[in-house]
Amino acid sequence: MYRSSFAVIPISEPCRCDGKRRLRPLVYAALLPFLGLMTAVGAAQSAQPSPQPPRTTKVIMLPPVVTVETLSRGGQTGGLSGGLFGTSAVGGARGLPKNASPGSFEAVLMNAAKARLNGQGYTLLPIESVQDPSVSAWLGQLEPLTSRLAHGAINDDAQEILSRFATLPEGYLIFVQFMELKEGPGGSWNPNTGGITSAMSSTLVRAALISTRAGRVIWKGEDLERKLYRSDDAKFAKALDQLYSTLGNERGTR
Repeated sequence: MYRSSFAVIPISEPCRCDGKRRLRPLVYAALLPFLGLMTAVGAAQSAQPSPQPPRTTKVIMLPPVVTVETLSRGGQTGGLSGGLFGTSAVGGARGLPKNASPGSFEAVLMNAAKARLNGQGYTLLPIESVQDPSVSAWLGQLEPLTSRLAHGAINDDAQEILSRFATLPEGYLIFVQFMELKEGPGGSWNPNTGGITSAMSSTLVRAALISTRAGRVIWKGEDLERKLYRSDDAKFAKALDQLYSTLGNERGTR
């Protein structure tokens, strides 16, 4: 009997998963531009700043406070003549009238600050123009704190007063100025002992711009000169211009 032999070679069915593996790179390549576009759009949206409230530009200027005193090597102090310095504040710190005497230090301080604030687009408000009757009382409570506020320090009392301003429909900026005049002996040199003493006279001006909405100081400046100025001194006017040259660069408050 003749028998034929043959081998059965199994033929497996093509695996569908191989096709999927080959298609995946093609699908990814097609989706890459779309995915990149979506990523860029999302990044651009997240980078956009959130809307901000309008800038506060209304400024209420408190009367400047000027203190004057004489110094001696023995440590004694005393009041100075207002006529000598061109100031209406004599013998210590005090809240000054709203209308400073022409030519006084108070008038010079206010005029220099007004010129800078107006030039920076701020609106100066007379205290009586604010509609809320409580504002005048609050400002009166802040005046005794002028020297501290001008130094940029807001204590608990000032913070409590500013929090009341924050309840008003619109925000305000409060500008404060403090000036300290000291007259003392000039510098000296003793040829016998070689001892040297420094001049004791000085002029200090501090100022600050405070946001009632934020309850903080948004600008402050200070100028200390080891000399005594007169209110009509051109060098004093130049020093004030330099002091207020950065006023307004804080871009207001939000």
